[in-house]
Amino acid sequence: MSQPRGSLKHVLDLLDSGRFAQTMSILLGKDGVQLTEKDAWRPQGNVDPEEWTVRRFCAEHCTDLFDFARFDAWWVPDKYRNPQWDILSTCTIDDQPGLLLVEAKGNDQELDWNGKPLSDKASDQSRENHRIIGQCIDEASAALNKHIPGFAISRDRHYQLSNRIATAWKLAQCGLPVALLYLGFSGDEGIRAGDTRHPIIDHDHWQRLMGSYLHGLVPQHFPGMILSEKGGGSIRLIIKTLPIIQISPPAKEGSCAS
Repeated sequence: MSQPRGSLKHVLDLLDSGRFAQTMSILLGKDGVQLTEKDAWRPQGNVDPEEWTVRRFCAEHCTDLFDFARFDAWWVPDKYRNPQWDILSTCTIDDQPGLLLVEAKGNDQELDWNGKPLSDKASDQSRENHRIIGQCIDEASAALNKHIPGFAISRDRHYQLSNRIATAWKLAQCGLPVALLYLGFSGDEGIRAGDTRHPIIDHDHWQRLMGSYLHGLVPQHFPGMILSEKGGGSIRLIIKTLPIIQISPPAKEGSCAS
């Protein structure tokens, strides 16, 4: 079995460090987000590296914190392919129980600019799921534009970013305080691949990369804002970096690195 590289390795290293809650609290404390060892998170490191969907995580850890039934009825069921998250964790947000959603990246090429694909040979069910997902993201975009104009998230471009923001909004609409963290792991010189893949250098470099990535899809001033919904829910987008714990191992010949 090949060793993990890129953001996958750095996520697992962080979770295995024994300091995940402490590290997140230091990193996000000024943004109103705190974690303790009593919080629950997935994955749990190399011992349990499986990434979970938000629906699965909330069904186990958050059902009493918000209108889970309303959220559960949104998007397509988990029996079909659903977005999985690098890290999901319960937390405290502005002194209220909340949810931390983490999308982690270890180099510039891990940012996914593509839309959601649909094969010409897709089944009727796949086409229906594709339609529902587009409808959900459009609903989120329209609602977010009522807060501040400039959202243009879409199923058909920047799908990964769009589904992350749409999910965070829906959770907030259903009454849950949510922090969406785009976490850049800096300093992984082991990930370089010719001229096509470059490590995240530092916080400023990650901010520039994310600024370009977000351009045209979310308002420029959205990161760092708090958008509040009725019922106590809220959404905030946070962009931060952490130094890696260990560089990625060399890629095996013929393999495609993360």
